[in-house]
Amino acid sequence: MINRSIVVMGVSGSGKSTIGSALANELRYPFVDGDDLHSKESVEKMAKAIALNDEDRQGWLERINARLAKANSDSAGVVIAASLLKAQYRKTAVANISPRPLLVLLSIPLQGSIDRIASRKDHFMPPELARSQFEILDETTEIDLVVDGTQRIEKIVREIIDHLHGETGVQ
Repeated sequence: MINRSIVVMGVSGSGKSTIGSALANELRYPFVDGDDLHSKESVEKMAKAIALNDEDRQGWLERINARLAKANSDSAGVVIAASLLKAQYRKTAVANISPRPLLVLLSIPLQGSIDRIASRKDHFMPPELARSQFEILDETTEIDLVVDGTQRIEKIVREIIDHLHGETGVQ
């Protein structure tokens, strides 16, 4: 039996890494931070407050897809935290992955994103790029669950697990 993988998505500062890590711990799945899958060039570009374009993201999306495919081939689930803001990014990231990962969007307001990014230490994403993420965010397709990312970590994790168990019938 394959444990269904989960991708925790959202704009920068939405809590993807925090929630993804807590969720992976609760499910006893490995956790992959999508930031670690970006190329050195993309990280340098974002650090200079330059938004990535679709071409910049292609290799990153392929690395996410490869990690999801490996989890399925190992009959194991994985939790990946990755922005995947456009529908086309989500389609590329989960292409030919069966079962398709549960796609969870953490929703927060723009000012919340700016505030959280500004409070980070040693992260490449500057607050100036927050608005550009909201401009490309497409919430219309491929998303299985939208969760209020301003809630307590435990509440968000419980909501995701309850949704996952409700889908699979597993308790």
